[in-house]
Amino acid sequence: MTRGGWEQVPILQNKLLESQEKLLKALKELTAAEEEKQKKEATLTEAWKSLSDLNKKVYRAEEDACDAMEATEKAQEEAARSKEETASDKEAATKAQEAAALYKGEAIELDKGKRQVESDLAAA
Repeated sequence: MTRGGWEQVPILQNKLLESQEKLLKALKELTAAEEEKQKKEATLTEAWKSLSDLNKKVYRAEEDACDAMEATEKAQEEAARSKEETASDKEAATKAQEAAALYKGEAIELDKGKRQVESDLAAA
């Protein structure tokens, strides 16, 4: 090696050391970036799991709401039937009262007729 070549060795060694330091720094940054990426992926995975759990809860809530709506409709239908039956029962009760009043009137008239016949028989 020439004298000028030997003089370049310390400079080249410094450049090599600088390059190694830059490479080491880049490797550390890459490692940190990879760790950050893994953390973000773990967070994203957890978020997806939470979203999935929430979707399941929403689905169950929708099913429960549908069941409740069906039960409400059935209860309303039953209430309407009961109301109709009550109206029908009231109508039948009114007719029965009217018939009872009519029969009572007829019974009174028959009783009057019976007393008249008895009175006529007693007088005869």
